[in-house]
Amino acid sequence: DYDGMRSFAKQVRSAEVATIFYAGHGIAVDGVNYLVPVDASLNDPVDWEFQVYDMREFVKLVQYSKGASLIFLDACRDNPMAEALTRAMGGMTRSIAPRGLARIDVDSNGSGMAIAFATSPGEVAQDGEGQHSPFTQALLNNIGAPNKDISEVMSIVTGEVYESTDQQQRP
Repeated sequence: DYDGMRSFAKQVRSAEVATIFYAGHGIAVDGVNYLVPVDASLNDPVDWEFQVYDMREFVKLVQYSKGASLIFLDACRDNPMAEALTRAMGGMTRSIAPRGLARIDVDSNGSGMAIAFATSPGEVAQDGEGQHSPFTQALLNNIGAPNKDISEVMSIVTGEVYESTDQQQRP
């Protein structure tokens, strides 16, 4: 909710690293990425305006940090809502992507920002067989590695995901 977002933005001001991790549904509309809560009911254009979160707002939140900012998005999955949303929006002129999320451009005024996607833009990330997706599991396996910077960790994560998905998914 927006109160939680405001509270987070205030807290990250003094953080060495501001981190957002999101696993769930994401959708790209007109080239803009939106995070869709699990309880969203998007049956009407009005629902759309009040029940999804513009990813650009999350990018703004971490930019309040004086330190580094990390965003991990495990949300590049098939969009089962694309057809229903297109029907619900009727004559609206929005273009809803049926697969994946769009590229995110960042104008960072902080000390550094990294955005890690579960897969390449426009591609579909696998949910996996276990408790976590291949991306989340690889991230959990490696995020706490001592004496490694985030680029090294993400290189290892990419390799693990690529291997565990039979070369079908590359973060």
